Parts: sequence; C-alpha cells; structure tokens
Amino acid sequence: MDHFYQNLDRAGGFDYQLQSLPELGDRIYRGPQVDLSRPFIAFVGAAQTFGRFVEAPFPAILSQRLGMPALNLGVGGAGPRHFLAPRYLALLNKAEAVVLQVLSGRSASNSMFNNSAGGGLVGESPLGSAPMRAEEFLARAAQNSSRSEFAALIEEMRADYVASYLSLFDAVTAPKILLWLSKRKPAYEEDYENLPQGVLGEFPHLVNERVVAEIAARCEAYVECVSSEGLPQKLWRRYAARCWSIATIPRRKCMPRRPICSKRRVAPCSAAIPAPSRKGRGVSS
Repeated sequence: MDHFYQNLDRAGGFDYQLQSLPELGDRIYRGPQVDLSRPFIAFVGAAQTFGRFVEAPFPAILSQRLGMPALNLGVGGAGPRHFLAPRYLALLNKAEAVVLQVLSGRSASNSMFNNSAGGGLVGESPLGSAPMRAEEFLARAAQNSSRSEFAALIEEMRADYVASYLSLFDAVTAPKILLWLSKRKPAYEEDYENLPQGVLGEFPHLVNERVVAEIAARCEAYVECVSSEGLPQKLWRRYAARCWSIATIPRRKCMPRRPICSKRRVAPCSAAIPAPSRKGRGVSS
C-alpha cells in the first residue's frame, strides 16, 4: 500500500521519501531515513500515520519536537495482525517506545470472512468465489443474514480484533502508547436500519468504546485525538486546473488505474485556480 500511495500521488507532486531497511525485506517505510543505531520511537498505523497527502506526517513533527528519530511504519489499510510479522517486531523491539494507532476493525476476521493471512482489508468468504474487501463481505452478509446473525458476525470481528491487538502487545516489549486518531469519539450508535455502513461507523470502523477500553488497558498510555480539521482533503490533478474533494470525488477518479499523462485530454475546468501547495492533512484509510 505504501508503494501504491506513492504511485498514485506522485502526479500530484507528493514525494513520500520511501526508504528500505534490511529488517523489512521487500517492505518500505515512509521517510526520512532513520539511523537505528540511535534511540528512536516507532509508529505503527494506517494512512493517517503514514501521512498520505501530508508533507510532514505527525511522526515527523513529533520527531522534530522531541529531538528523537521517528520510524514511520504506517501502512494504509493495515490491521494489528499485519504488524505481527517478524520483520516488524524486530524493529519495534529496538525502539525506545512504540506508538500504535487504533486501526480499522475491517481488518478482523469472523466465521464467514477470513483475512488472517494478510491482516488487511481483503479476505475470503463462502459468500463469494473470489477474495473480497471487508465492506463487500459485510454488504453481502447484511443481505443474507438476519439482524441477530449479522450482529453476531460483528461481535466475532470485534473479538478477533481485540485478540490480534493483545497478541501484538504481548510481542512488543517496548513501552506502548495507544493512539486514537479519528473524527469521532470511541462511543458511537449503531444503526441496523442502514447496513453495513450504519454499523461500520466512521474510521476506525467497528471499533467502539468497549473495544478501546480492552486494548488500552494493556498499554502504558492512551492518547485520544478527535478532530475533523483539514477534512475533506483536497486532491489535485497536475494537468487540469480543477480541485476535487475526497468526500465527493468518484472512486475511478480518486484511484486511477493508469498514471495521469500530460498528453491525456481533459475537460476544461469551470474556473482556473492557482497551482496547489503540496501541504495537506491526512485522510481515512
């Protein structure tokens, strides 16, 4: 996902300074480069931690303020199980402290949806012949299940989510700080009349106050940041003087299947705007 973001966003002028480490193998991390021979803080999270559309993500800002290198291991769409891989644990256990973002519950499994192999958003289900995203599975499950059956699947996902976090906490020996970073507070009302979105809620999806309490109890500290500042994030196409909002942009325009080319013909915009700054805010995964 990290290469994926860079490939998508390079046309908008974003350079994520992707770096490699022997411990990570074929995985990369968001720069700047970190000298692991010095004390450092590690950050585990999703797109908000990685800092998509952001010139200086919050780990980099904290690094400057604390005078300590920050290893940004944010991976868009990842869940806690993703970071149980030995290549991540080898780095996390070298850190002075580890900041772990509360990630989306879409990364969890249940008895009808198994994404345990990658710990991300895509898994297998008897409701489909090919791997599917968690949102697609939940939409199909809502159509094929009673309300009580659907609610049971949601609770299975929450239980699996908590178990994955606790396994990660057990494997990380460094002091752990749990970070809630969202537009909403952990407590939210579930709407079973609007499935699946009414139960998913805003990012981090499916995670409620009870789940946060269970995982926060195993960390040395818990930090809660609730804000919608900078959202919706604006997106820009380099070769068209038109500004798109991530809240309204069609998915096919937000995630093009091929690179934007200067020779590609674009429709004239309604009003010319100045070339945008590369600075921005993070977005939900």
